[in-house]
Amino acid sequence: MKNIISKKTFLFLSLMACSTASYAASFDCSKANASYEKIICSDNVLNRMDEALSNNYLAVMNSNRSQKVKDLLKKDQIAWLNKRNACSEYSCIRSLYEWRVDEICERYGSSSEKLICISTQDISRQINKERETSRQEVNSNRRPKNEVIQELENKYSSEISRLGFSKTQLASPIYVYFASNYSRYSTLQEYLSLMLDMPSIKSMSKIDNGGYFGFRIKVTGKPSTGFLFHEEDGELYLNGLVAGDDFIEVVTTDQANQLTSTFYYYAALVLDKNNAKL
Repeated sequence: MKNIISKKTFLFLSLMACSTASYAASFDCSKANASYEKIICSDNVLNRMDEALSNNYLAVMNSNRSQKVKDLLKKDQIAWLNKRNACSEYSCIRSLYEWRVDEICERYGSSSEKLICISTQDISRQINKERETSRQEVNSNRRPKNEVIQELENKYSSEISRLGFSKTQLASPIYVYFASNYSRYSTLQEYLSLMLDMPSIKSMSKIDNGGYFGFRIKVTGKPSTGFLFHEEDGELYLNGLVAGDDFIEVVTTDQANQLTSTFYYYAALVLDKNNAKL
């Protein structure tokens, strides 16, 4: 069976492949002097948008559109370039590209002739695909997360046993709140094992007084931190943060989401350090 690829797909993939070179489509990046040129050349997304813009402009100019339409496109493009060249900030340049890339074919194209254009959605899809491929390649060389956690549990079992938590508490699952739902993350013992492998950790202690339950850790050069939990039917629900001598319980949904992000962040630091799949 023959492999069939459309002209648009071929052109798009060709442009994407070229994007790793040191040139944007409309100028030589090795000779970039203006601030807008340097910004475009230093950013992968802008570089690709510049290539797409050049492609779409040529697609219309080489189409069967009337000379009047082509003259209008040329005039408008010069005006757009003057606006872009006046930009000295990334956000300004990107916003101009985002609407102009799609506008060229939509406004100046012909309903009777299908142009080989590249949209901003095409660019986003390709970039996301490449990022996912890169992530998978990185993870393929990493260790399974469960393997790393089990190794750390074995490594720090003695330290954890001296903290004073009961076996039931250590085996209790931790549930975290994010995006309107609770989800299970790990057992308390698994998470404590991760925290004990934090870089520059000096100490860890149990918190179980005045209605508060959780743990505190001290890392060199930083105030004490840690997490608080609500115990219910053998389950632990993340509901607070330790900040120095203060216990801060979450009240709003936004605070709960931020707390969960912090909880994930600390675990991810250790997992990444141990070459685990994230």
